[in-house]
Amino acid sequence: MNPVKMLNAIQQQYLKGLYQFVESATFDEINQFTNYIHNGKTKENCGLWSTASNTFTACNHPNCRELSNCLRNVSLSTRPELLSFHFDGNSEKEKNKQKKEHIAQQYIAQLPDNLSEDELNAISANYLNIEHNHWETLEDFVELMNKVS
Repeated sequence: MNPVKMLNAIQQQYLKGLYQFVESATFDEINQFTNYIHNGKTKENCGLWSTASNTFTACNHPNCRELSNCLRNVSLSTRPELLSFHFDGNSEKEKNKQKKEHIAQQYIAQLPDNLSEDELNAISANYLNIEHNHWETLEDFVELMNKVS
């Protein structure tokens, strides 16, 4: 097969899958997808409906632009509820991650200022050991840190 034809076929297959995804995905799933596109947290101002330009805003990333076009077409044809949502990448997973980072920062802020480098390294190692565990409050976090130390 001709390489150009093969690339066009792959692009068409990708677009078909993208449309199928957007037609049935939850807002949270689309938000998480925008984070995957941007290799982390979605850039500010991506995924906001713009009435003036009749599309969702996008950055220069080609996949972000494709998603923007897809969201526009799907929202105008079958899912008008998409128009009122800002796809800013702030998925439930991202909100939970930010909450946990905030709790860890609170913990660090209450540590004494005179800790040695060894003590700080031990605290960092302990944090890495519990990073994937679930905690909802500062008290939960302190309890987990105490268990691994």
